[in-house]
Amino acid sequence: MPEGDKVNYGSYLLKGDAKKRWQSTREIQFAMHARNKKMQEFLELQQNQLSLEEYVTKYRYLEAYCPHIYTTNVATTDKFIHGLCDGLRGKAMSSRPRDLDEAVTMARSMEED
Repeated sequence: MPEGDKVNYGSYLLKGDAKKRWQSTREIQFAMHARNKKMQEFLELQQNQLSLEEYVTKYRYLEAYCPHIYTTNVATTDKFIHGLCDGLRGKAMSSRPRDLDEAVTMARSMEED
């Protein structure tokens, strides 16, 4: 019998508390895998072909998965700016925004120009 089938069969035979613990462990492992996947997506996030609004929305959504990595306003703002497309990145860096909200506002106004 293949290993995967053995695990599935063994988990099928579990009852009561043992079955609940197994299911809980599987759910935790899945949640950790999903969180890690989102964290990696955030670390690799670049504007590229996204519109500025799509990039901002995706950045703010994925940022929640990495609170332990970017712990200061400066780090969060730098990550955002370095992910901008080339034209906006240089302008945003030279304007030196104090925080993420200011960086987003500046990028929006620069994009309109």
